[in-house]
Amino acid sequence: MNHIATRLAAGMALLLLTCSASAQRLVSWTEGPGELGLGYPVPIPQDTPLPFDGFRTYAGLNTRHMDLANLHDDITRIIIGNTTNSRDISLYVLSDLNPLTTDGRAEGSMIINSGIHAREWQTPEVATGLIELMADQGDDQYFYQYLMENFNIAVIPVLNVDGFLQTQRFPTDNYLDSDPTNPATSPRDGRMRRKNMRGVDEQLNTINDHLQGIDLNRNNQPFWNSGVGSSTNPTSLIFNGSGPFSEPETTALSITPDQLVPGSGSITLGDRLRLYMDVHSFTRILLPVATSNAARNANQQALMAAFVGHHANIPDGRFYFTGQLPQAGGGIGVTPEFFANTFQVPAWTLEMEPSNQAGTEYGGFDSNGHSGFILPESEITRVRENMASTLAASAYYQAGPPAIQRIRITDADTGALIFESQQEVLSGGQNNRQQLQAQNQALQPGRNYLMEIAFDKPMRWLDDDNNVVPFPGQFASSLDFSMRLETPGGNLTVPTEAVQWPLEPGFFGGGYRYYMTDVAVVPFTISDTMANNQLINGS
Repeated sequence: MNHIATRLAAGMALLLLTCSASAQRLVSWTEGPGELGLGYPVPIPQDTPLPFDGFRTYAGLNTRHMDLANLHDDITRIIIGNTTNSRDISLYVLSDLNPLTTDGRAEGSMIINSGIHAREWQTPEVATGLIELMADQGDDQYFYQYLMENFNIAVIPVLNVDGFLQTQRFPTDNYLDSDPTNPATSPRDGRMRRKNMRGVDEQLNTINDHLQGIDLNRNNQPFWNSGVGSSTNPTSLIFNGSGPFSEPETTALSITPDQLVPGSGSITLGDRLRLYMDVHSFTRILLPVATSNAARNANQQALMAAFVGHHANIPDGRFYFTGQLPQAGGGIGVTPEFFANTFQVPAWTLEMEPSNQAGTEYGGFDSNGHSGFILPESEITRVRENMASTLAASAYYQAGPPAIQRIRITDADTGALIFESQQEVLSGGQNNRQQLQAQNQALQPGRNYLMEIAFDKPMRWLDDDNNVVPFPGQFASSLDFSMRLETPGGNLTVPTEAVQWPLEPGFFGGGYRYYMTDVAVVPFTISDTMANNQLINGS
C-alpha cells in the first residue's frame, strides 16, 4: 500500500512538472526561416578584448576597458557599486588629471550609461567604442585632446552586468509562451533577458525563475511607480521593484554624480554636470525628458538637433528621430528623469539601431519584432564607430560655447604690435574674468594688418585631408567670417582676405595656441577712402 502511494505521488509530481513546463517553450533564434528566424547569422560573442566585426564577451569588453585605463593616464576607472550577484560596476572617466580648462575655469561633465537592459548588446559596444576613440585620439592636438583636457566624459559601459552575462551564456535561446502580457510574441530570459537577476539563478533550465528580476529602467526616482509605463507584477517585463533605487545597480547609477573628477580632490561630476544619456536599442530615436525649466528644455532641443544633424551627416551615418517632450512633472521611472529633474540638465534616452523596422533593415525576416534587439555582426563596427563620434560631438557642444581668449593686431609689413587684448581668469573665482588690453598705435587707413583671434576651443572641423569643412550637420554658411570696425559715427569699410585656421603651433606667430583651429588669422586693411577718413577724424 505504501509502495502504491509512493508511486502515485511520484507520478502526480511528474504530471504537474510536465504541465508546468508545457506553459513555456525553449526556442532558438536561427538564421533561416522559422518562428525566431533572423535572416542573417545569429551573433555569438567572441572572447576577445579588441574590436572586430562582431560582438565581444563581457570578459573581453571588461579586459579592454581596464587595459586602456592602465595604458592611459587620462582614463580613470572607478568602481561605483556591485550588482545583485556582487560583480563590480565600473565607471570610466575620460579626462586629464587637471579639473580646470586651459584658461582656468571649472570643467563640465557628461554621464553616459549603457547596458541597463541586458539584451541590448549594441550599447556596451558603443560605450567601449567611445573609450577606444578617446584613447586613440586623445593626443591629436585637436578635437579629442580638447575634450580630454577641458571636459569630463564619464562612461558606464555595462550597468546590468549580471543580466548581460546571462544573455551571452545563451546567445541563441530563450523562452516563448510565458510572458504575462504577450506570451506568443515576447521571448524571455536567455538571449532576450531585459531585467537584472534579482531572484534568478544563472541556469536557463531552471524554469520557475525565468520571469523574475527588476527592470532597472523603471526603478528610479522621482516617478517610480507613477502608475504608467511600469508594472508591480514581478513577472512583468517592466516590473519596477520594491521601491525606488531598490537595486544595487540603480543605486550605483544614482551616486555616479558624487564621484570625484580625477585629480580635483573635491570637485564631483555632478558639480558641473551638463548632459546625461541612457543608451539603448532599438528604434533610432532620442526620447527627451521635460522639466519645468524652460531654458533647460530649449537647450535640450537644440542639442538633440545638433546630435541628429551630426549623425546623419557623417560618412555612412543614419538619421535619428526625436520624440516629443512629455508633460513636465510626470514620468515612468526611467534614469533620464532622475538626472533631468535632479540636476536640470539635458537628459534623454538614446535608442540606437536597428530602426523600428527591426531586422528587415538589414535584409532579415523580422519573423518576431524582438529581432530589433539583435544587430547583425556585420553592422556593429559601423554603429560602434559612428555613434562614438556623435557622442564625442555632443560632449564638444556641452563643453561650453566658444569664447575669445586673446586678440592681437600687428602691422603686416613691419611686424609692430598695434593692439592686444586678453581675458584673464581671476584667482579665487573660477568663472570670474577680467579684460586686459593695450593699444600701442592707432589703426591707419591704407595699411595692412594681421589680426590673430584665439578661442578657447577648436573652431573648425577638419576632414581626413585636414581641409576646413562644415562641422557635420551644419550649413556651409557656418564657415563664413564677418568683421567690422565701429566708430561713434558709423562702421568703417574693412576688406578682409581669406581667414586662415593654423594647423601648426605658434600663437602670435601665425600658429594655433593649444589646439588646431583655435586661432583665426585675419589679414585686413582699412580702406583709405574719404568716408573712412571722415569717420576716423570725426571720432
